[in-house]
Amino acid sequence: MNALTYTYTRQHFAEVMKSVNKDHVPVVVTSQRGKPESLKHQITYCPERTAQTKKLLSLPTLPTMPVFMNTYQALAVLLV
Repeated sequence: MNALTYTYTRQHFAEVMKSVNKDHVPVVVTSQRGKPESLKHQITYCPERTAQTKKLLSLPTLPTMPVFMNTYQALAVLLV
């Protein structure tokens, strides 16, 4: 995770946004007057994915999935 100043981020906003979208690495924007904020790629931080992950981690044991299933198919089966 990179940390950038508010001033730098404002001056190079397009470049910073392209970097976040391309690399999927969050950027922390620091400020002298306030709390730091973060920029994250939408797919990297998605509340739906977080909820799915929490549900999977709460299972006592993960069910065995057929080899031909990909991750999204397996999640669909588990979340129904």
